[in-house]
Amino acid sequence: MVQALLSCGVSVTVISSHDIRRGGRNDSSRLWGSMRDVVVDVPQLLQPNLPSSIAAASRFQTPFFARWVGQVVETAKRLHRTNKFDLVYTRSLPMVAHIAGFWCSKILQLPWVANINDPWEFNFFPGAAFPKISSFKTSAYLFWLRRTLQTADLITYPCKGLQSFHSQLANFNHSAEIIPHIGSRPEESSRSSNHHFRLVHAGKLGTTEVTRRSAKALLLGLKAFIDSSTDRAVRLRLILVGPEDKETQALICDLGLEQNVEHVGMVNYEQSLEYIASSSACVLIESSMDESIFFPSKLADYIVVMTRRPGRVKSFIGVDLPRPRDDDGAAYAKLKRKLRMLIHDEISDDQ
Repeated sequence: MVQALLSCGVSVTVISSHDIRRGGRNDSSRLWGSMRDVVVDVPQLLQPNLPSSIAAASRFQTPFFARWVGQVVETAKRLHRTNKFDLVYTRSLPMVAHIAGFWCSKILQLPWVANINDPWEFNFFPGAAFPKISSFKTSAYLFWLRRTLQTADLITYPCKGLQSFHSQLANFNHSAEIIPHIGSRPEESSRSSNHHFRLVHAGKLGTTEVTRRSAKALLLGLKAFIDSSTDRAVRLRLILVGPEDKETQALICDLGLEQNVEHVGMVNYEQSLEYIASSSACVLIESSMDESIFFPSKLADYIVVMTRRPGRVKSFIGVDLPRPRDDDGAAYAKLKRKLRMLIHDEISDDQ
């Protein structure tokens, strides 16, 4: 989004922190280099100072990163004096971004857009492997969720499922705009499929991921296909991009899929895009949860049909099929016919 705004001539300043997330990994992609001149880093104040922490927590009404919020507000005020802002935009995770955004908006008297991209806090992920938090922290988290929903001039989500999840979590129905995730592609890709049919999954799995989403169903399906189509099995590859999960690796060995599954480990963002672009299909594994809030569900709620040449958005279709979804209902058949017609028109026009 920042790159798109900059390319349109909009003046943008990104206030962030390189160390707000413990154990966070800084991506080394060249993509971020174009934003280096507009990023203002506000690191945490790591030196303990109890009186200052209490004063900041009281002033900004939060037990979470209160001194950092104060630093952000002072930074925003200084920048605003030099070059006045028109809008405050915040994005979570982490949710403390919205606390800072609330106070910047209030003190600078600017409109505020809050984008809630994930469940409010890791501990609210359904089925997440996190220790139970205290009732005080839960109340503080929910206080700031409700305040954000009530006071932001605009709330945005990447899908309706996430809006419904937060409405229920906060016990507060609210209006919002849905802005689906927009994909990206590498400027160039040096990777080749070598005439293989390649599937790729980019992301964490099993014990390396908070919801412990499992690749078991995918691997069992892969094994069944290989056993029934031995002539095609030689050309079939599954590429796993992300940190290695011991449970997934053990299942790969148990199923005898070592020749068909390649684990490339951690890569940067641009490299992951290269793997996806050079593959036949990208596989998205959903977590075992009823709520449609995880990344695959965010994408599965919307379908974009592109023109062939040049590649422009031809049709944007919302998928309103009820969950759990199947491919037997009349609504699914109607959606399938519509998509086939749109794609057929593109093929016919190109010919």
